[in-house]
Amino acid sequence: SMTDERILQVSQDYIASVVAHEVGHTLGLRHNFAGSLWLNVSLDEQKKIFDQYLNTGVPPKEYQASSSVMDYLDTEFFSMIGAGMRLDYGPLDYDKKAIEHLYLNKNFNSQEIPPFCTDSHVGDYADCDRFDLGNSIVDYAKYGVEKALKDIPAKILENIVRWKIKGKQHEESFMDSFAIPGVIAAGALAPQAPLLQMLRSRFQLIKIFRKHDSINFLNQSDVLREQDSYLKSEIEKYGGLEQILDFITVDRDTFINQQAGRVQELLDSGRYDQGVTVGEKEFSIDNSDRDNLLKYLKSYLGKIYDELVKLHMLSLSNIFNQLKKDSLLADMMVEYLGKKQEEVLFAEKPQKQVYEFILSKSDESALGPDEIRVPVLLPDYSNPLEIRMIATKFLKIDSSDDPTLGFVEKEKIKALFNKNEEEILKPLEKYKEGYELKQEKQNRDVLKWIIEYKKVKGAL
Repeated sequence: SMTDERILQVSQDYIASVVAHEVGHTLGLRHNFAGSLWLNVSLDEQKKIFDQYLNTGVPPKEYQASSSVMDYLDTEFFSMIGAGMRLDYGPLDYDKKAIEHLYLNKNFNSQEIPPFCTDSHVGDYADCDRFDLGNSIVDYAKYGVEKALKDIPAKILENIVRWKIKGKQHEESFMDSFAIPGVIAAGALAPQAPLLQMLRSRFQLIKIFRKHDSINFLNQSDVLREQDSYLKSEIEKYGGLEQILDFITVDRDTFINQQAGRVQELLDSGRYDQGVTVGEKEFSIDNSDRDNLLKYLKSYLGKIYDELVKLHMLSLSNIFNQLKKDSLLADMMVEYLGKKQEEVLFAEKPQKQVYEFILSKSDESALGPDEIRVPVLLPDYSNPLEIRMIATKFLKIDSSDDPTLGFVEKEKIKALFNKNEEEILKPLEKYKEGYELKQEKQNRDVLKWIIEYKKVKGAL
């Protein structure tokens, strides 16, 4: 719904920021990937401000997207920084102080200068990375994944546009337009990585470490506790780990239908019917392309969902073994993992099904038939075996100087498993004298259920 004039203005604002970034290099400035920590609104509020800017061409004067044009930022941030230049809002805080120090010999104490980290610091701090967003790794973890999931339909269509530009228009190569589901899932979950890194191994936050002129063995434990306390308060501010990390709140079918519906809306909007891309390359998506897309779409979305769940489970399974018992976050994380493990292991589909268990006589001389068929109502677990097996590792630790860590949660899961087993197999109880359950006698469905159940139980 934007006019051509507004699109041109936003593009020019963006280019102004890019030019300023390169001029900064000529003046001696390095990249500053901590610039985004200066954002003075949440990422959710940021979206509203960007929408306002798209409508009016004017971002609020008090809004600060970054402390430095030397950061790597998304288009919406860079465009509004460029708008600030156009509207003469003044230089960004870090850039102003850096230039004044370099060319006017002005000195500032460390607390007066916004955070700084450059290419050589990437990997040393959880909140220093190229293209990370926001002033908090917690906000980035929540908002970034939500945004990535919402963008999946548009990405699917953009990939088809790229495929069309290459001139591949035969059905047998149409699947080439789809990105690998695992790649889509990994990209969507990338914003959670810094937070999980912190929860797993107590990584450093430049936001906290820069407050201290020197960190050594005398104050290191105090700095780490300050960092844990900050992170704990951020997690609580956003509603707890469940609200931040549990990004999929619907089942597989609902996810597929919602995403497919959004793809259909974008197709029906007409914006992908035809157009011109970078390099003046024209494209069009015709009815044949639509038919091919819809033919494969739901299957493709299902694979993306499966990869999202799998990668999320794997990331959680690596946390507990590295938890620091003295961390303020340890109890919070153990409680979350315990709840998540229970949810993944015991979640059932609404419909249960009755299967016949075959019991064989254990004593040939005893009275009664050689075999008895007993109907048993078996739960159909929502998560496949692979996912449930990964979940068994959530509270598993190879070695620890604190055997109490997660002890209560682990015992609760075991008790639930035993209770669950007792209730499921209750119909067999009255036949335990004189009869036994032999796996080789069961039909394929019952045998599969028994084997999978024993695998999960054994892993716990």
